[in-house]
Amino acid sequence: MLGIPAEMIEDTVTALETQKQQNAEAFGVWPENGPALDRFLACATQWRAAAATLSGIVWIGLDYAGCGVALDRLGLAMTPAAWSDLQQMEAAALQVMNGGSPDDAGDAA
Repeated sequence: MLGIPAEMIEDTVTALETQKQQNAEAFGVWPENGPALDRFLACATQWRAAAATLSGIVWIGLDYAGCGVALDRLGLAMTPAAWSDLQQMEAAALQVMNGGSPDDAGDAA
């Protein structure tokens, strides 16, 4: 794939799976929330931001087209329920990333 040796891809997938398991243990992710977290983390590099004059960066949200590519490449299906979960996580993250309190993040969804 794209000139990357298959062995390197397999090693990367294995490392990511190991990291995912370690993160789940460290952060106590409930098993039923694992698929939503997988999708959210798959989109971690797909944030859109805009420069604001005095306040720095304003985070706009996820680039859904980029997320679609990332999810597709990882073989993660996007069902209506999974889409809703992803958007709820995005809204909560935006609240915090744009200077809101983590306590207020639940109000973002």
